[in-house]
Amino acid sequence: MSIDHPGTDELIPPMGYHDRLRPGSRVMVQGEPSGLTLRSHYGYIVSPDHLWDDFYIVRLDQPAVYYNLDGSIDEWVEIREAVDNLTLVSS
Repeated sequence: MSIDHPGTDELIPPMGYHDRLRPGSRVMVQGEPSGLTLRSHYGYIVSPDHLWDDFYIVRLDQPAVYYNLDGSIDEWVEIREAVDNLTLVSS
């Protein structure tokens, strides 16, 4: 199964290989993380998450919106995401 990514020349299958996810790798976040609204599903790997195995820190192209219980919102530039929810895309 491959996913078509706008603005890319090549299709790269959904991944699960940690050795291919390095800082600076361009990725697409699959789905919608709980509690967040993504303005863009695309971003770059910042680093592996040092607290949770199989998770990475992703800097998004546009900040995600987090809805607080009091109705206020926060904008998150970086999110923690599981490797299973990341697809490597060509840059």
